[in-house]
Amino acid sequence: MRIQSYRKAAVLFFATALTLGARPIFAESPALKEVMRNGKQLANELCIEFRILNASGISVHSESEVSKLAKRRGISVEDARLITTYANGLTCSEVF
Repeated sequence: MRIQSYRKAAVLFFATALTLGARPIFAESPALKEVMRNGKQLANELCIEFRILNASGISVHSESEVSKLAKRRGISVEDARLITTYANGLTCSEVF
């Protein structure tokens, strides 16, 4: 329980920092624009994928999976890493 609370707090802090302080730096990031528009829905969709990967013993944070997500969505690896962390912390903190 405590780990989930820390993860949610970290994601909330990260999202707030991006929204308030770093928006000009990341303004051109398609991933952040997508998160700002469809955050909860996107996170729920990704969590379904994450749970399927975890059932096969695959970590959603592995370099290969982050790269695959980036390729599927047409975004950078850094943006894919950001979206993975966001979705993981917001809606499916039980996945690895």
